[in-house]
Amino acid sequence: LPQLVGTCIHQFAMFEMPADKLNSGVKGVVACRFALYDRSFCFVNCHFHADTAQTAQGVQRDMEERVAQVHMCFNNIEFRMADQYLYPLWAHRAVFLMGDTNMRLPKPA
Repeated sequence: LPQLVGTCIHQFAMFEMPADKLNSGVKGVVACRFALYDRSFCFVNCHFHADTAQTAQGVQRDMEERVAQVHMCFNNIEFRMADQYLYPLWAHRAVFLMGDTNMRLPKPA
């Protein structure tokens, strides 16, 4: 791949965090970051709380739980690099959120 000759990828780091109340390892977040020349990128893969409720109030509660998990991730993901600088999620040039958020769209009436 001659196009990649001279590519400068550096400052690679990873982050892992459970996202469930029991810290069971079933639900959670894995993130990695790297810098490509002078641009920093962060990729976040998540698996959040599933819908288990049968009532409207339960569905709303489950949705609030997932939104709280997203907020927790965005507030807690940070990378400590070899230079001892701390890079929070919001400090990256681009952040990509992927995975199973278990967000459900309502059915049209």
